[in-house]
Amino acid sequence: MVTRALGRVATVVVVASLLGCPPDRAPGWRARDVRHASLLDPALLAQLGSAYGSDRAKAAFVLGQLGVAWEPLPPEVQAEASDRLVARLGIERDNEVRVEIVAALGRVGRDSGRTALLRELETPGPARLRAGWSLCHLYRRLQKELDPTRDLKAIENALVAPEPDVRAALACALAEVKRPSIRPLVRPLLTDGDARVRTFAAAALVTVGDPDDVVVLRHMLDDSDERAAANAALSLAQLAERGQAPALILDVFLQALPQLARPAVVIALANARLLTPALRPMFAQLVDHLEKAARPHLACLAALGHDRIGGLAQLVTTCGGEVVSAGERARLVGRVFSECDPKRDPRALAQLLATPPPKDREARALHASALGRFDDPRTRARLLGLLGDPEPSVWASAAESATLLRATELGPSLLVHLPRATAGQPIAIAGRDIDPLLAVLSAIGALRPAGAAPLVAALTEGTPAPIARAARDAHAALLPGAPKLLARPAIPHGPYDELALPDGAVVVRLETTRGTIRIDVRHDRAPRTARNFVGLVKRGFYDGLTFHRIVPGFVAQGGDPSGDGSGGADHVIACEPNPLGYVEGTVGMALSGLDTGSSQFFIALAPLPRLEGRYTPFAQVVDGMTVVRMLEPGDKILRATIDATR
Repeated sequence: MVTRALGRVATVVVVASLLGCPPDRAPGWRARDVRHASLLDPALLAQLGSAYGSDRAKAAFVLGQLGVAWEPLPPEVQAEASDRLVARLGIERDNEVRVEIVAALGRVGRDSGRTALLRELETPGPARLRAGWSLCHLYRRLQKELDPTRDLKAIENALVAPEPDVRAALACALAEVKRPSIRPLVRPLLTDGDARVRTFAAAALVTVGDPDDVVVLRHMLDDSDERAAANAALSLAQLAERGQAPALILDVFLQALPQLARPAVVIALANARLLTPALRPMFAQLVDHLEKAARPHLACLAALGHDRIGGLAQLVTTCGGEVVSAGERARLVGRVFSECDPKRDPRALAQLLATPPPKDREARALHASALGRFDDPRTRARLLGLLGDPEPSVWASAAESATLLRATELGPSLLVHLPRATAGQPIAIAGRDIDPLLAVLSAIGALRPAGAAPLVAALTEGTPAPIARAARDAHAALLPGAPKLLARPAIPHGPYDELALPDGAVVVRLETTRGTIRIDVRHDRAPRTARNFVGLVKRGFYDGLTFHRIVPGFVAQGGDPSGDGSGGADHVIACEPNPLGYVEGTVGMALSGLDTGSSQFFIALAPLPRLEGRYTPFAQVVDGMTVVRMLEPGDKILRATIDATR
């Protein structure tokens, strides 16, 4: 659920949230729209040299935001921001400000920022740890622009640090380099005493491992930390996917079925979309092992991995026995066809067409996605019917498939899904409708149906930021010679913006099917997001909802009433970027783009510097992280309550 956007409104939101004021009443300096400027706001640069450390820290944070804008900013603007931060770092003596500058360089740093971060690794002090995480973020951002292999000597020197936090941060950075030259540094980290270090090191080998790594990765399948074991399994599987020692790796997997049967490992392998036939016997054996162990839902995930490789729905049609519902089985069939190689088995299209659109809404959406992978008049005819489905997630998936097939004849059927103003009222778009509308606007821009331009133009003003910008881009595609419209998004105001909260901490208690999780809500850092979360808890909104998305070593995500990640509450709220970092247990707001927070939230399963600056962090797990690590897709929030205030 990610798009990109940032403009005048977004910059004001950043500053307002830092100063604790509503975004439309931000005091102090006025933010400029840097997307069309060659220079940064002089007031912001002046604030970076303020006599007050708190002001300098705020200015550094805002400059960092320019590198993670939802709508990319010009490289020259980012480069100037990076240079200004580096210059300030060279003379800054306040340790708290130095940490904030180093964090900002991870988000906006370019070549000068990279050099400064490497230098910071050699400097004792609190900014040293932050430099490792910032390098991790910077390498991910600038993968195609910089060659970080020349930085490896500095990282090697820093890896001797006794602090596991420093080694974990540098292992994270190495995992983002994605070049074979990192292997000599990564191999020793695979046996590090800290589980985070081992987890990131195993992740680093997912893209650059070679057959020499098989032995150590095999031992990691026994790791006490499931995140490390899951990444080790993924590294082995990707080796086989690349055609390196597939027979050896299959043998390793078949001898380690009990280790592979752990939930995080099964989830990771099943969701990796592996397609090499060499791994199909492993998935078949894993299905049998999990069935005998009475783990029907995990067995069905393994069956998905098996059938995706073959290109036909086989094991998923019977996996799990009576424990697995017809809806879940239909969703698995949909995933097989939407994720397989459509050319793997010539019988695939016939089997797909023999499967009528399922009754289950999520399964129908997957069915619609699958149809876009098979270019045939019969799939287009079925897509036409699904474009009229009453469920937004279904017609949105059908729109995406129509785009893949370049099915221009389906373009007119998209227009019915564009909202229109009535009786002079502004166009209202609920949070749950944003993702479907983004899919339709993208399809309209690609298929160019007649009569779409005025309907699309109406969505460029007063709508959520991603919709306004997607409508602008779709309009430009419809009328390539016309002047480009400006996107003027609305600033959202949620129903709980004025909810009264105590001055002290607020702790939310989530009673789940796996146990209890207690979350400290940080309304001092993200007041509106915190109020929204607490307001929904008090309303009973989360009771009975599921954790629909589990990515081992990444996030556990829930709070969607639709149960598949496509929905939310009736409203959206503004983003509130703030200096809280993403460590294990940090709770953040899931988004479809700028200012689209609603009810979905996620819990970080590891430090995640790449999310900082975009996804609003607003809480921290203070008890029950063991429960969070045990969560599997479909586990429920039985009840959410306000546990305590203090």
